[in-house]
Amino acid sequence: MIELQPQDDPFEAEPNILGFPVEATEGDAVSPVSYTDPWLTATGSAAVPAAVRRAERLGGLALILAGVAAGLSLAVPWTHGDGATGLSLVLRGIAAFRSGIGELGRSGYWQPLAVVLGGGALLLLGLLLFLRARTHRFVGLLALLIAVAAAAGVVVPLAAAAWSPAAFGLGMWFAVGVAGMGLLGALKAMLTTPLVRMAPRGSGRARFGLRTAP
Repeated sequence: MIELQPQDDPFEAEPNILGFPVEATEGDAVSPVSYTDPWLTATGSAAVPAAVRRAERLGGLALILAGVAAGLSLAVPWTHGDGATGLSLVLRGIAAFRSGIGELGRSGYWQPLAVVLGGGALLLLGLLLFLRARTHRFVGLLALLIAVAAAAGVVVPLAAAAWSPAAFGLGMWFAVGVAGMGLLGALKAMLTTPLVRMAPRGSGRARFGLRTAP
């Protein structure tokens, strides 16, 4: 009886790619392909998503510019009629507020108050956006509410004047800048999504601006 001897499979005897042998030069060692995650440490910790703490510079700059525009509006007239500056209008608004909210609303002086005080608040929120955080959405939401109030203080007198720019002075256009820059900065802070990277769990990278996600 003829006994058949098992033969080695030529494709298992040497490294191959899709059935074709790998040509290796002298001194090269062929090893299985491996991938090492650059975020993995020598301890073998698994990489997990981590949010980067960073500043919102563009949004913060827009809110600071809104505050600067509010400050400039205090020194120039808002209307061509009586030539009242923003500071005098604010003082009249404070006097009307002392008589009650209703008196302030009827007098119309709530509009410069909303713009100037809102601009000061936007300036402070703009400084907060330069602090490093995972997200600035809460600060952006506060800035949006304030900017909407300032925008109302601009839209109401413009609509009452039939949108005619001839009735207003430079102070009103600074007020428009307060509302516009405030809205832009608030939306930038709210809509900017957190920056997520991969970091080894428990590696201490949170001390350098990363917080490991659970």
